[in-house]
Amino acid sequence: MRTESRFEQYDLYLMLPEPLLGRQRRYTLSGRIGASGEVLIPIEHRDIEVLADQLAEVLAGGWPRPVRPARCS
Repeated sequence: MRTESRFEQYDLYLMLPEPLLGRQRRYTLSGRIGASGEVLIPIEHRDIEVLADQLAEVLAGGWPRPVRPARCS
């Protein structure tokens, strides 16, 4: 997550780090957890099923597979 103080939001030369994942690789659920760990909005079972279906489509489409490291002799 990005955090900025009031001063930084007006800095025209502020360099923000790249996000860990691009938008096309982010998935969300409707549930929310508070700062102290309490459940504010519970996750609906249907949301999990929809997310699982989306991830299955992505994986079936073929994410790049990791390259096996060369064996040392």
